Amino acid sequence: MAELGGAAAAHVPRLRALLDRPDDHGWVRLHVPEALWHATGDADAALPLLTAVWPVNPHLRVPAVRCLAVMGPAAAPAVPLPRDELARTRRHTLRETGWSSDQVRADEELVRLCRDVLAAIGG
Repeated sequence: MAELGGAAAAHVPRLRALLDRPDDHGWVRLHVPEALWHATGDADAALPLLTAVWPVNPHLRVPAVRCLAVMGPAAAPAVPLPRDELARTRRHTLRETGWSSDQVRADEELVRLCRDVLAAIGG
């Protein structure tokens, strides 16, 4: 739906209805506001939903921050999320019980995107 942009405007009621679905891991609550933003350009509707997924599932931060970057200055209320992420000394990708070289790549991508979104927003 997000890729349809304004052509998805007729589907906005259905998108909003998806927010009532159980979503333990936050993926629906990530993609619905992203689609709402692209369909309507309504940051007031999309931004609170998008920022609410940040603490729910750390693996949603990369796609969430990508959407914030696309929103640009409209995402200004979300500035504390990437700013706080950059200030963290222990990254969300750190696993105490395991090791993976992908942890470094994922962390570097998140850090780069957080910097990009702060530049795009002007924060």
